[in-house]
Amino acid sequence: MASSSSSSSSTKKGDRHQKGREQQEQSAGSGSSNNSNSSSVSNLILRNDAEGKFLLNLNIMLSMENAALERLHARIQETPIPEAKEALVRHLEETRQQKDRLQTLIRDVGRTTQGQQPRAALSAPTDERAGLPQYLLPEIMADALSKSLTPIEQELKTIEIDGLIESAEIMAYNSLVQMALKMGFGEAAVALRQSLEEEERMAARISASSPAIFGKYWTPAGDLLAAARAGGEGGEEAWSQQQQQQPAAA
Repeated sequence: MASSSSSSSSTKKGDRHQKGREQQEQSAGSGSSNNSNSSSVSNLILRNDAEGKFLLNLNIMLSMENAALERLHARIQETPIPEAKEALVRHLEETRQQKDRLQTLIRDVGRTTQGQQPRAALSAPTDERAGLPQYLLPEIMADALSKSLTPIEQELKTIEIDGLIESAEIMAYNSLVQMALKMGFGEAAVALRQSLEEEERMAARISASSPAIFGKYWTPAGDLLAAARAGGEGGEEAWSQQQQQQPAAA
């Protein structure tokens, strides 16, 4: 009996810890940054200060991962597509590890520059969040799109943006790997390449699964999935019939 109680208590503590971590990730950056000198960073980097620029670019990448973590939490909650949710959940843990790697690299490189004031403001990992890539459509097109999309079409468009973000992160990590190699930061290059490979795998998953997801869930007759979920007249039956007619997703 005592063993059962202890196991239950440990499980509850673990659940609370996980929930607390997710809440911390979602709220990170919502307050003021712990880098009080961030507003003057641009004035502190000398054009010939390669290590300062490396620190800056590591922090820029970290700000992207901070934003990506927040977005992943939201996407996992919002997506109605099981295949997409599975990939997002897997990438959430990868993104946490990428953030940890960047924080460690920033601290390690920062230690080598102690006492060099121009780099001091960059030596602490940032809590800021970057603006992630998205479609910036002409106003008339954006308005028409927002009025015409069904819920499932909105999700399919959002999956396109998932791929867009992964592509941007791949390019950014590629640049960081090259910087690290040219500056002789071999261990940093290894860590950054690991993150790069994770982003490449996620991009490949999105690219490979998108055609099957589109074929399975989209129909020119309207959003049957939404009708089924809303309990619309004939919606559930229509959705079931459509699924029987569609080829299975790869």
